[in-house]
Amino acid sequence: MVLRLDDDNETIALEKAELALADARRKVQRYERLASASAISEVERENAQSELSSAILAEREAKIALDYRTIRAPFAGVMGISNVEAGDLITSSTEIASIDDRSRLKVEFRIPEKYAAMVAIGDEAIATTPSRPGETFTGSVSALGSRIETDSRTLVVRAEIDNADDQLRPGMSFLVELRFPGEKLVAVPALSVQWDKEGTYVWRVTDGKAERVPVQIVERNNTTTLVTGGVRVGDTVVQEGVQRLRAGGAVADVTADAADAAPDSTARSQPSG
Repeated sequence: MVLRLDDDNETIALEKAELALADARRKVQRYERLASASAISEVERENAQSELSSAILAEREAKIALDYRTIRAPFAGVMGISNVEAGDLITSSTEIASIDDRSRLKVEFRIPEKYAAMVAIGDEAIATTPSRPGETFTGSVSALGSRIETDSRTLVVRAEIDNADDQLRPGMSFLVELRFPGEKLVAVPALSVQWDKEGTYVWRVTDGKAERVPVQIVERNNTTTLVTGGVRVGDTVVQEGVQRLRAGGAVADVTADAADAAPDSTARSQPSG
């Protein structure tokens, strides 16, 4: 039960209906005895039965009216702070309180269009939240949008996160991770990627000579850049001294300790992974 409305009138109406029902039952019992002794007509006996049926319905209606004065939650859950006080006037549109079933949380998020065909209901979803740093929460995809949103070119995904120990709360922000089998990309040092009017490129070292290789950036952070293009896993790329390089120029691989004293014709290189 969430709350009970003022029900004095309904309580009185139910008490009256119960009294009327008791009277009707006694009348029927009396008339049945009289009818068996042929002291009343069959019509009078049937009228008494009809009055009893009406009294039963009247009592049922009074019980329903009284029950309507009690507001119950539509499902089991946790109720928040009530927005009403005793004596307040409420209507069918009054917001009384919020009720949440926190056993499983529904989290909606969007994924890029390119992954729309890869996600499926039942896929594992791993969620983290700033409210619980260092912890991960596992759930699964429970629903997918029916179309790609044209303004963002994304697909709406809903995941349900298990919350049996009640650590999470509705309204929290989450970072949700879905894992897809993706293409393998080459990782190169961030400093090795260069730009000019012709595009993005790296310097690859082949037989001790510099070779310019065009690449396309897929993702980058402060230390590593994922690229596609001509560079392959195991290739050695130059990450320092790139401004002095020319195609076909000799490249000497130096150690970090010798870098500061290296001449202009040398550069530090590193294998791509």
